[in-house]
Amino acid sequence: MVKKYAKENIRNVVIVGHAGTGKSTLMDSILFTGNKIKKIGSHNDGSLISDFDIEEKKKKMSVHTAMGFVETEDIKINIIDCPGHADLIGERRAAIQAADAAILVLDSVDGVQVGTEKVWRYLAENNIPRIIFVNKMDQERASYENVITSMEATLHANLVVAAIPISEGDSFDGVVDIIEMKSMKQKAPGSNEIIRGEIPADLVDKVQEQRSRTVELAAEGDDELIEMFLEGKDFDADKIYRGINEQIRQNKLHPVICGAALKGVGVQTLLHFIKEFMPSPAEKAEMEALDLDKNASPVTIKCNEKEPLTAVVWKTYIDQFAGKFSYFRVISGEVTSEIELMNTDCKEKEKIGKIYTMIGKELVEVEGLSTGDIGVFVKLDKTITTDTLCDLSRNIKVPIINLPGPVFGYSIKAKDKKDEEKLGQILNRYDEQYPTLHYSYNSETRQATIYGMGQLHLDITLDEIHEKYKIEFETDVPRISYCETITKKAEAQYKHKKQSGGHGQYGEVYLRLHPKPRGEGYSFKESIVGGVVPKNYIPGVEKGVLEALKEGVVARYPVVDVEVELFDGSFHPVDSSEMSFKIASQHAFRKAMSDAAPVILEPIMHVSVYVDNQFVGDVMGDITSRRGRVLGMDSKDEENKESITRIRALIPHAELLRYSIDLTALTQNKAVFEMEFHGYEPISGRVADKVIADRESMLAEES
Repeated sequence: MVKKYAKENIRNVVIVGHAGTGKSTLMDSILFTGNKIKKIGSHNDGSLISDFDIEEKKKKMSVHTAMGFVETEDIKINIIDCPGHADLIGERRAAIQAADAAILVLDSVDGVQVGTEKVWRYLAENNIPRIIFVNKMDQERASYENVITSMEATLHANLVVAAIPISEGDSFDGVVDIIEMKSMKQKAPGSNEIIRGEIPADLVDKVQEQRSRTVELAAEGDDELIEMFLEGKDFDADKIYRGINEQIRQNKLHPVICGAALKGVGVQTLLHFIKEFMPSPAEKAEMEALDLDKNASPVTIKCNEKEPLTAVVWKTYIDQFAGKFSYFRVISGEVTSEIELMNTDCKEKEKIGKIYTMIGKELVEVEGLSTGDIGVFVKLDKTITTDTLCDLSRNIKVPIINLPGPVFGYSIKAKDKKDEEKLGQILNRYDEQYPTLHYSYNSETRQATIYGMGQLHLDITLDEIHEKYKIEFETDVPRISYCETITKKAEAQYKHKKQSGGHGQYGEVYLRLHPKPRGEGYSFKESIVGGVVPKNYIPGVEKGVLEALKEGVVARYPVVDVEVELFDGSFHPVDSSEMSFKIASQHAFRKAMSDAAPVILEPIMHVSVYVDNQFVGDVMGDITSRRGRVLGMDSKDEENKESITRIRALIPHAELLRYSIDLTALTQNKAVFEMEFHGYEPISGRVADKVIADRESMLAEES
């Protein structure tokens, strides 16, 4: 059983970077160096600890975040390995928000790649401390200096070199710690024991030159250190750590080191620098939350062990055999076993049994978890990702996990009708497990749809479902949810009269329709004078209107943004009924709508495209070709240097169904985008004609 660590002795780090830079191998190497596993695994044989899922082994790539931990130098380091592909951004974002710092992995040959730039921008925007680890220094054409130069030029990064390689390429077997002024080599190839030695003679001059630069950079972080530097005094390791740490916290300086994860070289140095450079949860004294007893008003909570327990779930993983795992971070208080917590999102109590941490897919029981630590609950019935769990005395929500909305979708249906219910249940579970997956059934388009962060994201998910549950299904481009509305005032009368022996049916209504501002929805009012329509029949009139709103007169889409006024009518003392007035109002509404210049409304999305400057013109032109309107542009990275431009635009949803694929091709994978619903706008001409024709075709097929 793992002991409980105080928050000062905990480090929470995520491993991020471009796909294929060796992040998962680095995770294995860290666990091996920390004596948690017996050997470093490989993608090739599916033995990596973090890539334990069926799809990960099959595709030889990380699909999900995975967690591990090591205990070294009297601290516990929680490590979260993140997938590198752009489409898997949801897993990565949630992990970064749950941690306190990052290890950014770069390839020693390829240097800064598209994924590097994207992750760097996110880390910089959110002021997340990071160590840069240049991996694969043992490969041919490896160049530490070239990678550093490319980072400074492309990312405008202020780097402090904390370690340099003893050699590069096949002969790479160790690093020199610039701060401690020691060489670090493995005791033997493949060993996790490290020998600290003297600096090789041929590197002494280079190391001294680099140390002078490192000392100079460290001095800039503290007035006392600047004074010492100007006086020519020497800096010991503690003073260098102090000066660098001040600037890391301000996002002004970033340590860079190197290694070869597959060989385990440089990893011990990395662990030491995580302890020295990366913040502990103790540095986060307070956090903003929402007080659910006071209409979700903002409240500041203290992050320490004396406060009531609060935890946030940042990941859910459901194993078809082992059940549900809820990964959480302790925001305040301490977690112990056999307790009861309140899920403040769904207002349900959850019983907690044992507490665990993870090494890949293996549960490791822990004694308890302090504020700031990360762990796992098993088999929670009601809790999903982003939920807050609290001590029963507390009712707050901690919204630390903010994820982008989905941008790519499929319609989906089972090939065999008898599998439809099972497929729906499975997709609902995936919707619960992954916040960036959205599954729903749209009654207007008559389609079940699944949306995610891109084509690869959905394809991986659906391949996994097919593999695990052996269900055959079909996917297609989803239909768009259009609406209808009116553009001018109109009136209509309709009398429903039917006699068939005995009591007949009678109801007459006069309706007046008024267009409402976009987004204000439907409203109903009556201005009857003299009781021409008795009060007990008016609910029937509104029921008829509500029924008529379900299908407009243009293409049978739902009707929105209209005010309906009942201003006159007549009744029969014997034959009138609520049903008669319901039927009359349905017909009257349709007549009035036909005279009110009806139009089709299409959904418009607010889109933010983050693109490399060299492709701004191409993206702008493409937006225009999609009937989009550019709202503005801005360019800003962490040092106010223009490298990435954000383009804000309004674009019809119909033009965005395959935008993630098209944008990747247009910009050579150097752009990403986010979108959210903005509102509805009218369409006309050929665009409207095509929408009407497609709708008629769909309805004809169904009939």
